[in-house]
Amino acid sequence: MKHLLLAKGLWGLVEGSEVLADDAMTTTQVLYRSRLQKAFSTTVLAIDSAQLYLITSSEEPKQAWDVLRKHFE
Repeated sequence: MKHLLLAKGLWGLVEGSEVLADDAMTTTQVLYRSRLQKAFSTTVLAIDSAQLYLITSSEEPKQAWDVLRKHFE
């Protein structure tokens, strides 16, 4: 899954190194939120449906990734 997110340029959002600056402009905010949604959707679509219960309470890709990483480590 990590490499799928890397290929889409979304890994920084999932692992937490890419965050929205407090002084970001509106266009930047919209783009950032769109990329968050893509990263989260990519994560959800890449896991087996039997494992979806693990991330049903997650609202952001980093949160979902942390849960999955902890579960499978």
